[in-house]
Amino acid sequence: MKSSISTQLPSEEFFVVRVDGHLNSSHRRFVDALRVGLQLRDQYPNHKVKVLSAFKQPGDKIDLH
Repeated sequence: MKSSISTQLPSEEFFVVRVDGHLNSSHRRFVDALRVGLQLRDQYPNHKVKVLSAFKQPGDKIDLH
């Protein structure tokens, strides 16, 4: 018997960089996303730069850097 919890868990975690609420890039590793986020924050100090965790559901197509 399969656990209902295991079928509802997301299949893959990735990290996104958002600038002023708009998606800038997505990455497989947190370190890569953080590096890009810090570079953008340094280039654009007056903008809101955030690094967030997200999950890829089966069937979703996301271009990872």
